[in-house]
Amino acid sequence: MRRKKGASGKFIPTGKALCHPRRQVHGRNLCDSCYQAWYSKNTEKGLKNSKNRYSKRLRTGAASKFNWKYRLKRRFGLTELEFLSVLEVQNSRCAICFSKSKTNRKLSVDPDHSTGKVRGLLCDTCNRGLGFFQDNVSLLLSAIKYLKNHNSKANNDRFLPYKQKSIDKAMVAVMDQIDSFRKNYFEIKEKLGLKTQKDVSARTGINVRQISKIEGGQKPRYSTIKKLADGFGVPVSNLI
Repeated sequence: MRRKKGASGKFIPTGKALCHPRRQVHGRNLCDSCYQAWYSKNTEKGLKNSKNRYSKRLRTGAASKFNWKYRLKRRFGLTELEFLSVLEVQNSRCAICFSKSKTNRKLSVDPDHSTGKVRGLLCDTCNRGLGFFQDNVSLLLSAIKYLKNHNSKANNDRFLPYKQKSIDKAMVAVMDQIDSFRKNYFEIKEKLGLKTQKDVSARTGINVRQISKIEGGQKPRYSTIKKLADGFGVPVSNLI
């Protein structure tokens, strides 16, 4: 690494970086991005700055919101829109006890551990209860029998005014709508000879990032669907 003095009189490293030979060296024979990564992990000041930035993201809710969306998609294959659709069907209540969360904590997604299919949204208590019983119907029936034999005044009817809706049917309906939309979208795209997402973006005026989300399985809002239909030159009903 060669060094020369700048206008301020300090030595400035020059030459090619060892980590990325196409980039200019910034410090410690590293390029700018690699040096910043090293600095934030290996120096006291860098660690303090990184901690302060993360604390700010936690305070504003940016970090937790992003992580929740990421985990939701990675673990259960659900987008935020699909989660909110199921939540609306359940009237924002647990699918088992029909209680509303008293805190800002979101309901937990309950998947079938053998198939991976989402069964519904549960509060923490019910979700953990099913986990402790290992989804074993025989154990649950045995527990019900035990409670009936030993509880003369079991308060089991306190949530009866809130009737459970069919969560499975709602999930199937949401998934069918998304599959139908994507099928129509790709058929129209092929007929118009649009090969890439950039072609679709240029024709409809929708940015490439949003087009990528649509093709990845996220159903857009009605306003976006209308914009797509206008750009494709077809009625909205041909997409929905």
